[in-house]
Amino acid sequence: MTEPTAEHPEAAPVPQATVALQPRPARFSSPGQGESPPTFDATACTLARIMGHQEDVRLFGSVRPRERGEGYRIDARPFGWIYTVSGVALDTPEVAHAFLAVIRADIATGKAPEDAVARFLSPTARPNLVTRRYADFLAFKARECANGDLAERTLREYRRYAREEKGELAYWEGRSLSEVNRASLEEWSQWLAARGLSAKTRRNVMGALRSAMGWLKERGGLHGDLPAFPLPRVAEHRPGIITAKAQARVLAAIPEAARGAFLCMATMGLRPGEARALDAGNVRLETRTLVVDRAMQGTSAGARIGPTKTRQYRELPLSDAMLQWLERHLPIATEAPLFTNPGTGKRWSHWALRAAWLDACRKAGVKARLYEGTKHTFATAAKARGVEDRALRDYLGHTDGRSTERYGKLSTHHLRDVVRGGATGAYRTANDPRKVPSQ
Repeated sequence: MTEPTAEHPEAAPVPQATVALQPRPARFSSPGQGESPPTFDATACTLARIMGHQEDVRLFGSVRPRERGEGYRIDARPFGWIYTVSGVALDTPEVAHAFLAVIRADIATGKAPEDAVARFLSPTARPNLVTRRYADFLAFKARECANGDLAERTLREYRRYAREEKGELAYWEGRSLSEVNRASLEEWSQWLAARGLSAKTRRNVMGALRSAMGWLKERGGLHGDLPAFPLPRVAEHRPGIITAKAQARVLAAIPEAARGAFLCMATMGLRPGEARALDAGNVRLETRTLVVDRAMQGTSAGARIGPTKTRQYRELPLSDAMLQWLERHLPIATEAPLFTNPGTGKRWSHWALRAAWLDACRKAGVKARLYEGTKHTFATAAKARGVEDRALRDYLGHTDGRSTERYGKLSTHHLRDVVRGGATGAYRTANDPRKVPSQ
């Protein structure tokens, strides 16, 4: 397969076509001799396929004589020109039309035009570059995020890896998808380590590229098998905890009006983003339960509210401490935020919630992060009371049983036992003798 070069005038770069959405996509026609080559609107072609205008799809691209030498070429702009396929020259119009028919058939059956063309282009052509296809992956994920199907924090991380020059994906600049193999991935991992990235961060970065290539494979844009990614091994996370007495001192140091969100996390095990997203309508006083089905998708007070981390619907029994607080502070309007920052009157931001917790810890003489003193302490206390893994997993909304196993093996029929009694006694975390709870 050859790539057009500066030595061939016919290979001069062609500007990208302008995408224009119209009620009915314009038809594409093959030019006659002397006519201007067609510009292909990829979005219009996709719309045509969805709307059933198969004749428009079949007219994608054209076969044109080479301007220099003998033979033919396929005009597949804006994605590129095709001169040879797997070393086979397009000597006759019949051969060229046969390959063009394959491309059109792929588009007609649902493959994105760029993916349909990519396998016939040079490995170094833009549609086959790692960074270019990762950009396509980001665009797709951005649409998912806008639709509420992806957390904003996840999209931010994906984008951060691709930032110019300093991004972790800068290693792949100018490299093709065909170069992604076990050897190059191991070299990339070493390159990331040399930049000071921890094993966990390297695992996250490499996981992002693996997700992008898996997405590309599913839509037919990756030819061949997905390479095995040598993900760095990461030591199992051992959650820190505090004792019941320490937790009680911290909660007491928080003003009552602001205490609700912290009670919800400490005595019911909610994630901070879940607690921040609750409305008064999530409370079911008649059944003494709390519906947890949403979470904040960003750190600010005005961040979008979307699905929870695991997209599960949970209706949890209210703890006694939470019920008592709600009897005094439950808003009348069901659409009102359940917990607000007294300083602003609005929902808590992540940073304000964290700052309030750390301030209370300082006043109480306790050293603990927000997660350690609330969700982790809550879950480990449930383990100490004999609650089974299945019950705790369902209660916390875990989809991976390994997350729950950190807190021990628990009883399956004691969902309500999870919120009864609070954290009791001092105990070590996940059998790790190095972590002793704060007293």
